[in-house]
Parts: sequence; structure tokens; C-alpha cells
Amino acid sequence: MYWQNDTSRARFALCAIALAVSVISIPANAAPPVSKVSPQRRPAAVNNSAVLTNYWNRMRAKLQTNWQVPDGKNRVSLTVTLNADGTVNDLVVTGNPKEAQAEVSATEAFNRSLPFDALPQGVTRAKISVVFEYSYDPHGDGSSRVSGSMSQIQSAPAPNSPTEGTGAAPETPATNGASDSSKY
Repeated sequence: MYWQNDTSRARFALCAIALAVSVISIPANAAPPVSKVSPQRRPAAVNNSAVLTNYWNRMRAKLQTNWQVPDGKNRVSLTVTLNADGTVNDLVVTGNPKEAQAEVSATEAFNRSLPFDALPQGVTRAKISVVFEYSYDPHGDGSSRVSGSMSQIQSAPAPNSPTEGTGAAPETPATNGASDSSKY
């Protein structure tokens, strides 16, 4: 680069040095300032994962026993909210592919399995997702499976909790080691 005079060259050098010093003095991994605001206290949740797993396994066995598998290949999902006393709210049925016979078969299995037991102590609401999967031909060859998951969506506070009343709890999924995946 062609410089007109030594003064321009000196100014450029000073600016470059000032810029380099300012960039070097800023740490690249500086953490944001820590907030002094304390988090709000929520009621302590009761960990019911083992109890929910046992409850779900009993429910799944009941559904499997009451399911009359139709011919064809389908996957039907039922999603419900279960109240503390075992009553059902918000039943949603979806089939893939959408086939009336498959959806009726899954819904009838669900209805024949009613009433469900009351939820375990401390659980006031739970979300249940049930999947009925099958592949059968008219000659009887094929397979079927009832799978799904259950998660706590609301619980009573833990015993001796400083907060009273019902509070939302983090979802506590039930797990089943005998399944093909992390869900049932």
C-alpha cells in the first residue's frame, strides 16, 4: 500500500494496535452475569416411576387381552388423560392408515378394559398413549402388539412438603425393560 506520508502511517499503526488490544482484552468465553433472583418454589414432586410402570403393565395386559385383532395391517393410537380415580378424559383415536375397522377394534378393546384402577397414591392425573399395531392376513399369519407410554402430568405434593395443594409435577414416564424400545 502506498502511504502519502509518515503521519498517515503512524495513525494507521496506532489504530491497528488499539483495535488489537481491545479484541484481545475481551474473553471469548465470558459467561453472562449471574442473576440474583431466586427461583420460585414449586411443590416437591413424588417420584412414582416404578409405581407407574407397574400400573401401566397391568393396564397394557388388560388391553392386550381384550383386543380382537382384525385382518390387515394398521397402527392405531389412543391418547387419554386419566384422573386419580381411574376415569378417562379426552380420548383421541388416530389410525395410520385411517381405517374404521382398525379404530373400532382398538376403541372396543379400550372400552372392554374399563374401568381402570385408581392411579397410584400421589398421582392426580396421567397421560396415557396406547398403540395397537398389527399385521394379519385372512389365513391367520401375522403379529400384533400393544405398546405405549404413561406419564404423570400432575401430582400431589410430597409428604412434609412446605407447600400445600396440588401442583404440577414434571412428567414421570413409566418404563418397561421388556419392550423393544424405551417406550412400551
